[in-house]
Amino acid sequence: MRSFVTRIGGARIAACAALLALGACAGRHGALPSADLPTGAQPAALSPTAMHPGAASDPIAIAPSPLVFEALGTANTRRVSVTEKGYRGRFVLRNGCGKRIHVTPASAAGPKATFAIVPLQTGTCNVAFADAHGHSAVLTIATVVVSAYTLPFWGWGLTAGPNGELWADGSSSSGAVVAAIATDGSVANSFAIPASYGWGDWMTSGPDGNLWIPTFTTTAPNCGVMLAMTPAGQFNAYPVTTPSTSCVAGENGIAVGSDGALWFAQCVPNAIGRMTTGGALTEFPLTGSASPFNVTAGPDGAMWFTRPYAGAIGRITTGGAIAQFPVTRSGGGIGALGGIVAGPDRALWFTEPDADKIGRITTTGSLRTFALPKGLSPDMIVAGPDRALWFTSARGIGRITLRGAVVVYPLPSLKYGTSKIVVGPDRALWFTAWNSSGFPTILGRIQP
Repeated sequence: MRSFVTRIGGARIAACAALLALGACAGRHGALPSADLPTGAQPAALSPTAMHPGAASDPIAIAPSPLVFEALGTANTRRVSVTEKGYRGRFVLRNGCGKRIHVTPASAAGPKATFAIVPLQTGTCNVAFADAHGHSAVLTIATVVVSAYTLPFWGWGLTAGPNGELWADGSSSSGAVVAAIATDGSVANSFAIPASYGWGDWMTSGPDGNLWIPTFTTTAPNCGVMLAMTPAGQFNAYPVTTPSTSCVAGENGIAVGSDGALWFAQCVPNAIGRMTTGGALTEFPLTGSASPFNVTAGPDGAMWFTRPYAGAIGRITTGGAIAQFPVTRSGGGIGALGGIVAGPDRALWFTEPDADKIGRITTTGSLRTFALPKGLSPDMIVAGPDRALWFTSARGIGRITLRGAVVVYPLPSLKYGTSKIVVGPDRALWFTAWNSSGFPTILGRIQP
């Protein structure tokens, strides 16, 4: 999100700021135009009050549209107005949501009718309101259950762990920590990271049953290590940078590759790193000065990564062959590109925070982008359990379908924006959110 540069640790900002002129360090914490839609897709409303989703010639207007619920039950009942100028007949409901909602009345007279809708089950579905002349308008209803918890530390990284628990890494005034999170949001267990190792921004669950955490520290000569931690809290540390008298940057995103190794984005050196579960390190230098930010395993067996300063998506095979695809129209910058993930459609989906867009690129380089509301600033992105993509932003959590339909859950109680997001072991979406002081001390859960 745009405001992330004020939210990283001060030392990391200073380290990266020294390289901005060279474009080297990209470290961060992490209505749809019909021309941008896949064939057959329809424009979608993007917020509870954005627009009504009928065609331009449709005389029926619905407000609010789409209708977004963040809790279930009669206490969350909302009213929808259906309007058709000059119409005196009745509007009839065609309920495509079934038992997910309860609507009263089943029909009502125009020109302006009001329907009360009660959310009963989670999910996204459509209802239609039709007049007697063959006109109808569709209302998308998106329902989730949102929970929010307070972390006892600044939660920088999240991952679903090898033992069926959610794990977070973070830092506080008393030091860096790795913690197991129970499904009720409480800290089930926590382990202090030794001070000499620094702190972690990212983490992932490795194929060896360990948690893997690239760390950053301002203390030379180590300047950060790769930590492998067992679920019982035992650490093994492996060097990832050449010993130096000046620590200028650390590692960014990390993911497991198709070869069973850990792949990660290195700010300095400007490279993609590969580490075996035994700690053997290989670095693949990138051309130019634009460092990589986030990395993910692609459906083609290669690793894919974002390069914000180059405005490009990169691809590296497990053998080290690198290709690059320019994707941003406005060039590069610290907020040009954010997260990237493989979607259920075998394409790569990524965020463009500064441009307020979600992008999709196939493994052959075919690109499509989807415009979002101005100022939404999408950040990290994950493939959800419902075959949609979910992303964090400056204004809540967003969801985009494979056909490009977008719904934003504003999360008014979390008004400072959201950061990292993962699918938890309970198949819910877990995310971190910023507090009023600019630190991610809030842990959120969405049941889609």
